[in-house]
Amino acid sequence: ERGMLAKEIVVPLSYSGRFLIEESYSNCFLKIIIDARSKTIIGVHLFAPFASEIIFGMTILVEEELRIENIKRLVIAHPTIAEILKEAVHMYELEEAQR
Repeated sequence: ERGMLAKEIVVPLSYSGRFLIEESYSNCFLKIIIDARSKTIIGVHLFAPFASEIIFGMTILVEEELRIENIKRLVIAHPTIAEILKEAVHMYELEEAQR
């Protein structure tokens, strides 16, 4: 209805070194949904045992209508599992570059 072209990026949490060290779950992931035209974050799904601890930060991305460029400038503490957000942005940019 709003004329958005949704693009999903799904990143397994196994891409996070800290997640691999601390968790034994294998099917956890972060999915960000981006409006491909404006490059605005329109949704975030986090499937993991600790999701409630970091999803609040992800909701700010949606509520404030942040764009991929905004996320690239965020400072995310290291080592944290929340760093997976930067990996999602990197994957999005790789996919876009291949177009």
